[in-house]
Amino acid sequence: MQIELKNIKYADWASEETPCYRASILINGVKVGEVSNSGQGGADRVHPYQLIASIDAYAATLPPLEIETAPGEKYTMEQDHETIFSDLLDAWINKGQP
Repeated sequence: MQIELKNIKYADWASEETPCYRASILINGVKVGEVSNSGQGGADRVHPYQLIASIDAYAATLPPLEIETAPGEKYTMEQDHETIFSDLLDAWINKGQP
């Protein structure tokens, strides 16, 4: 499954605890829904809501993420729709997109 975010609208100025953004979700090149976050620390909102189950099922097939919490200390975390969208958005932001 190839998951992409397109038509990203990112509001750095409104991002407090989490990124404030809105984007189209594409799976295998086809738009299947939208995701957004108000930037105030809450979870991503996915429309249609039922899309979460299929993305989470796919994420369960991916290797866990290893996050370094301190030098020499790592935390392992299972992937889900939130981690996938976060990684995609971070990649878009790091490309220097406005």
